[in-house]
Amino acid sequence: MNREQGTRQKWLIQGLHYLLDTMFVVGIIVTVTLPFTVPRMAVYYPQIQDRQWEVILIYFMLGVFCLFALQELRRIFATVKEGNCFVEKNVVSLQRMGNVFLVIALVLLIRGVVYLTPAIVIECFLFLLAGLFCRVIAMVFAEAVRYKEENDLTI
Repeated sequence: MNREQGTRQKWLIQGLHYLLDTMFVVGIIVTVTLPFTVPRMAVYYPQIQDRQWEVILIYFMLGVFCLFALQELRRIFATVKEGNCFVEKNVVSLQRMGNVFLVIALVLLIRGVVYLTPAIVIECFLFLLAGLFCRVIAMVFAEAVRYKEENDLTI
């Protein structure tokens, strides 16, 4: 890797680090303020007018699950910054993220019962796909960790 590529990688890593931290903080703020923001939004969205508490509960659950997934992603990213990403704790984080994404897909299905929109179907499918993808990547990482450990022992 030449010097220019190394500099680009450092900027990319630093930028992603700030992005993940910002998303995490904004996610906390949005999730905590739901009881105040949903009633104000209900004025503009009559379909949630009569079901504000259900909407608050569902979005609060989605917010907490997304924050959990973001925290796992931040843990993985910390190992990338250290230059040692093929470790067992990343496998565990990927498995947890996969499980959380599958739970989010289930919560989105429940949300579809409260009020159904075409976006619900797409969101549910995307989180289902993300959950399965994370589970597969976790298996790939587990193999990479095993190869790395074997390689470390032969040196």
